[in-house]
Amino acid sequence: MKRSSLILACAAAAALPALPPGVRAQSVNVIVNGEPMSFAVAPIVRAGRVFVPLRGIFERLGASVVYSNGQINATATGRSISLSIGSTQATVDGQPQTIDVAPFIVGATTFVPLRFISQALGASVNWN
Repeated sequence: MKRSSLILACAAAAALPALPPGVRAQSVNVIVNGEPMSFAVAPIVRAGRVFVPLRGIFERLGASVVYSNGQINATATGRSISLSIGSTQATVDGQPQTIDVAPFIVGATTFVPLRFISQALGASVNWN
């Protein structure tokens, strides 16, 4: 009986999705322009920053997004943003900027830094 319980526990642990190093799984409530936001894939905290799924945040902020080969290009309200997966170099309205954390991919979801995106598009965000 003890052996089957141990095997079951090991199998359950192995079935859990693995998070990349430095990523904490925790519940993050995101509020954009005063409205609570829900995502199909939960936000992630990494390096003390909140990352949200690319499509969810850009669509909420009314941006159109083109994503190809790790390059993210978005436009909204006359502003344009360009980011690359794994890079801290970005452009906002054609001006180069260095961001402190790079976008990344987990599974099939691309995550972008919430604060940078919201500031670049002129949105107000809070989270807890």
